[in-house]
Amino acid sequence: MRKIACGLYWGSVVPAALFLGLLIIGAYGVGSRAWAHPAEVVIPAPFTEEGMLAAHGVIPVPPPPPPPDHFLCYRIMGDPAGVIVDLKDQFDVERDITVKDPRMLCNPSQKKHDGKTTEIKNPTVHLTGFAITDEVVPRTVTVKNQFGEQVLSLKNPKILLVPTEKNGELPPHVVPAGDDHLVTDPERTYQDIQIPPDFFGHGSDPFTGRIRLQGTPIPSAAAADTIIRRLEDVSLPPPFPSSATVPIEIVALSLVSVEPIRVTYGGMPLWQEFWDVHVSLAPKQSPSSMTITRKDASGGTFDSTLQVTPILMFRRNDGAMRTMDNLPPITFRASGVAWDQTSPSHVVGIDHFKCYEAMGMPIDKMVDLKDQFGSEPMTRVRVPKFFCNPVEKTRRDTGEVTGILHPKDHLTCYSTESNVDKRGINIKTQFGTQRVKIRKPVPRLLCVPSDKTAFTSGG
Repeated sequence: MRKIACGLYWGSVVPAALFLGLLIIGAYGVGSRAWAHPAEVVIPAPFTEEGMLAAHGVIPVPPPPPPPDHFLCYRIMGDPAGVIVDLKDQFDVERDITVKDPRMLCNPSQKKHDGKTTEIKNPTVHLTGFAITDEVVPRTVTVKNQFGEQVLSLKNPKILLVPTEKNGELPPHVVPAGDDHLVTDPERTYQDIQIPPDFFGHGSDPFTGRIRLQGTPIPSAAAADTIIRRLEDVSLPPPFPSSATVPIEIVALSLVSVEPIRVTYGGMPLWQEFWDVHVSLAPKQSPSSMTITRKDASGGTFDSTLQVTPILMFRRNDGAMRTMDNLPPITFRASGVAWDQTSPSHVVGIDHFKCYEAMGMPIDKMVDLKDQFGSEPMTRVRVPKFFCNPVEKTRRDTGEVTGILHPKDHLTCYSTESNVDKRGINIKTQFGTQRVKIRKPVPRLLCVPSDKTAFTSGG
């Protein structure tokens, strides 16, 4: 073992979010320090977008999802998809729905309104609106978005919005900047430590033992006890292999001992105290990095270097505390860890949407819009045309089910005006690839992320 600050000895550790003296053999090499013989060989699990640094003993959980982008939708013409689907949303389950011809292409759009600019979060994510026909019970919904609160009367669904790749090629695999939320497995997370005499008080005996650790949820992170932050977007376009490096940093860690340690004084077992052990992060963490390589359309590997500076805090049942807060950083390295890509809608975190015809009062707002076709200042947003629920889609021909990722995310689509030129664009959806033409003049829609606060059926 190697002795470090405050008389603490770091032993072999089964991972608590890849921290606290973890010795990883295989994909992860040994860090820059000397370590005891490992108690267990640990091989990291493949990373996913929701947990890039997941390993055995660490369970990835998704962070709270951001709202979808604003979308600027253009009328298009194209060939019918001719696919039969079942659709299930928060209103109904509708079966044997025919997906017809494409009617609109929706670009992510930057929007400026009342001095506030909403930036594009996923520039490669588009939506194609296919015509559908169905008859449902009329409803009234109350929506709330950046334009305020509004009551809408809904009629039949007319459009199915499908996540789309534009220009007929695989888009860059964009790993957006953001947080990876992890949950620690207490069954496989422990720390062997040695604490010198007099640390807990004059006459306290040295402590040697194994401390089992469990996560305590971070208040802002649902069930997660560990957060690793990717500080920049990573784009991995074809041709493959394609690589890019992104800075990463551990920003939160909250662990506690499963049970308190027992500390004795003067070698007398009857004179004892019980101390809980809490593990957190030092205020300043060293920068780290991850290099992601996309080898083909389905995925690739990543290499990473992660530096962690922990703090150990001991708390007695009467509130007394002792802290070890001068510990040096620990470096962990990974090499050749596999990752894979799921379907486009799950990679980018956007749902399919079932859009109902909507009627409501005009909002008559002026906004500045910017998408991949250009900038259009002082665009007038007029009346609501569609209200869109996230929807579960089942293809009848293949049985493939695309579930709902973010059930609270809705879209309200308002009419606008445009002077874009006629052009042809290649699109690729789950229904296939085709070339569509944008029509001129183009009555457009601006689809705005919205909360649905209430709804009623019309009978």
